[in-house]
Amino acid sequence: MSHYSEEEQIESLKAFWEDYGNAVLSLLLIASVAFAGWRYWQVHQRKIQEEGAMHFQQVMMDYEQDQAGDAAHNTALQSDAHKLIASQPNSGYANLARWMLARKAVDHGDLNEATKQLNEVLAHTPDAQVAALTHLRLAQVLLAQGQTEAAIKQAQAITDPAYQASSLELQGDAWVQAKNLDKAHASYQAAKDALVAAKLPPRPLLNMKMADLGIKPQDVPAQGVPAS
Repeated sequence: MSHYSEEEQIESLKAFWEDYGNAVLSLLLIASVAFAGWRYWQVHQRKIQEEGAMHFQQVMMDYEQDQAGDAAHNTALQSDAHKLIASQPNSGYANLARWMLARKAVDHGDLNEATKQLNEVLAHTPDAQVAALTHLRLAQVLLAQGQTEAAIKQAQAITDPAYQASSLELQGDAWVQAKNLDKAHASYQAAKDALVAAKLPPRPLLNMKMADLGIKPQDVPAQGVPAS
């Protein structure tokens, strides 16, 4: 049973309200606005995701139709991809669109445009796997342009263990192009060792590159995978 009468409790409540009422109201108002804003943000984000998915689906259709060599659809691909990138520059969909533009640029021999698009992907904070693949592709494009030092730098930026063998092999390619065969030898051997350590299948092309340098690697095949 309470030691205070009903009248005393009411008076205490009134006193509390007089002292803290405005602050409580302000907090309630802030909380209400924050909740409404959070709900609006959720709805807004869902709308953005839906629009991005719809736009990307159109880009995919343009890309697939362009694979048949339809010049008109290459124009459509360029237009729709750039619209998607402009509307949602930081989205995953935009990075996928940039990837497609880079691939098309390579197909058409425009390596400068491919370099630009792949750098744009890296500038928009992709996840680790996309970043690794982008560094790898950019290194290949730079190597095709004769920029061996820049290609090596991109390959060395790959930190995902799943792509270490590919990174090292590409560094070997760059050192061959730079006519530094000792470093090429070391990079190819490191790539071979990375494959063995990861229990991945041997790569016939890597073996051929090593053979060209006079290296005779002893393949240790992955479990259940016969040596080539």
